[in-house]
Amino acid sequence: MRPPCEGYSILIEATAGCSHNKCTFCSAYKETCFRIAPMEQIRQDIVEAGQFATFMQTPRYLDATTNYVLSSAGTKHNERVFLLSGDAFAMSFKDLKQIALWIHEYIPSTKVITAFTTVNGIRRKTLEELKELAALGYNDLYVGTETGSPDILAWIKKGHTLQDALEQLHRLENTSIRYSVQYITGLAGSGNGVKNAVESAEFFNQIHPYMIGSSSLTIFPDTELGNAFAHGTFTEASELERIEEMRVLIDHIKINTFFSSQHISSIIPVVGLLPNDKERLLSNLDRVIAELKSMKMMPKYERNIV
Repeated sequence: MRPPCEGYSILIEATAGCSHNKCTFCSAYKETCFRIAPMEQIRQDIVEAGQFATFMQTPRYLDATTNYVLSSAGTKHNERVFLLSGDAFAMSFKDLKQIALWIHEYIPSTKVITAFTTVNGIRRKTLEELKELAALGYNDLYVGTETGSPDILAWIKKGHTLQDALEQLHRLENTSIRYSVQYITGLAGSGNGVKNAVESAEFFNQIHPYMIGSSSLTIFPDTELGNAFAHGTFTEASELERIEEMRVLIDHIKINTFFSSQHISSIIPVVGLLPNDKERLLSNLDRVIAELKSMKMMPKYERNIV
């Protein structure tokens, strides 16, 4: 698994699964035990990738989010290495350092090494280790925050508190490692989205992510949340509620950041720099909200994510 905007990056399988794997909404790794790939296998994959890196063709088209990620980092598509899978930054400092040394030896054009991480994956490394990893090229980490509401964090069993997230992201900010955070509309359920958006914006306003990525909740039947939905203890938010939630979130964000809702789960793409593009984004969302409210039957977006 990798972020959409890393679709043209060099992919190296460093781990499989997720070290936490307890989130109530996620089914991605329910059948996968977290494991770290053998280091020799990782080295061989890096060597092989290095033989093809210079022949990677320049993409004919880049979506707005990918273009921003690449341009703001000063990188081309083949100058980035993404470590798979859902939580590669959970690896030890020693292993991450060795992987970086191999990458720079066999793929010398690499400028950025990136990965998904949890808040706890950051916590397990000292500030000195984080700074050394930054010097080795680790950057643009994808932090799975999902929400800034303490109640929703507890409900989804994310494995960290709001204070934990603030402390660890501030530690990242004391290095040169950029990071993005994630928000999921609909996660709080019907009737609770506005509160979740307001509380999450308050959280985001206390940190400095270079990007906020937004997706929309998909209910998987083989999850704790899916079971709650099946038994009527969780009510799914409508498409209108999700759009209204996103509008409230954007309206309450005060920091300078890039907002992107181009995920396949989102009913409409919403992309722009904040605060520069805020009025445009809000105006576009107001138009969509008005259109949805005028419909006799509320549409249901079929996400069909696997």
